[in-house]
Amino acid sequence: MKPLDSSRRQFTDALRWRWQRQLLRVEAAAARAESRSLGFSEAPPKDQHPWLPDPAAVALPTAAPGIGLPASEGSTIAATVCTLDHLHFALTLATSLRRHHPEVTLHLLVVDGDGEDLPEVAGCRWLRGSEVGLFEDPYLALKLSAADFCCAAKPFLLAHLAATARASSIVYLDADLYLFAPLTRLLEQAQRSDFVVLPHAFAPMPHPEIGWERPTLGQLAWAGVFNAGLFAFRVTEKTWRFLATWRDLVSEPGAFLTTRGAQSEQNSFNWVIAFTDDVHVLRDSAYNVAYWNLHERALRWSATAPGGPVFTVDGSPLVAFHFSGYLPDRPLELSVGNHRHPVHCDRSLGRLLT
Repeated sequence: MKPLDSSRRQFTDALRWRWQRQLLRVEAAAARAESRSLGFSEAPPKDQHPWLPDPAAVALPTAAPGIGLPASEGSTIAATVCTLDHLHFALTLATSLRRHHPEVTLHLLVVDGDGEDLPEVAGCRWLRGSEVGLFEDPYLALKLSAADFCCAAKPFLLAHLAATARASSIVYLDADLYLFAPLTRLLEQAQRSDFVVLPHAFAPMPHPEIGWERPTLGQLAWAGVFNAGLFAFRVTEKTWRFLATWRDLVSEPGAFLTTRGAQSEQNSFNWVIAFTDDVHVLRDSAYNVAYWNLHERALRWSATAPGGPVFTVDGSPLVAFHFSGYLPDRPLELSVGNHRHPVHCDRSLGRLLT
């Protein structure tokens, strides 16, 4: 069969789409007729759905109202996002943050926390999805998975904090991060640069001919050169504008749709290097250590102190380990995405996970 050219394929796709819409109309009409025959009334109008927010009541600001409000010189806050069933990860992060930065408040957004009673935790401030404008489009939560919804919530949370929290800088940390040492270099640089970002890796993967090892460098490139799970920024009008743009990118039609290319929140965040001027790339091997960069970093368990085990990376104290893809019920698996570093062959990794 001769392949269709581009114009004929588009025409065929359009016909198929219209036919599917017609089938849906017929099915919807039949369902309504059946419900009426069973004595059910028509669906109530939109304003009778109390759970459906009024967009006018929750519309996001188009300018940064809090930018320029007095902030303590050098004041920093932290932020993270999770769901209720991943709250244990976020609370573990909060514990490590409080140990190394007791002066920093962690603003913790629970995307499905509306109507839930959340426990008081020292050093934490709870936020819920409705407070940061996450339900301006009530169908965003419907069409995304829980993981993607948390990812999409990042710019909503950060734009809200930049506009209201009166901090001079903000550091974002994924809920599955754990701090082993203070974030000194990151926080100091955030006072001098608009954005401070960290690459996934500093060097190519070894032995690309071994086809079953994952992740590959191409997979990291698809995910994004920079990791959106750990970064910091200075609160200014320019950085708020990027956050607002990032927020639009993750909520517009096509976001997270892989058939349209790399469209996740991390891919959208990577445009920071092109959309803004003052971006500092922090190349420090002790930060954001994870399964995707262990090929280039010498992680070592050096001792056990009263506060816990002591780890080093390339001879320096480990600052932050990213337990991305780690499942507590599989304690000896580093990550669901790891097919390169067997834990049973690495004493330091085994100690880190146990």
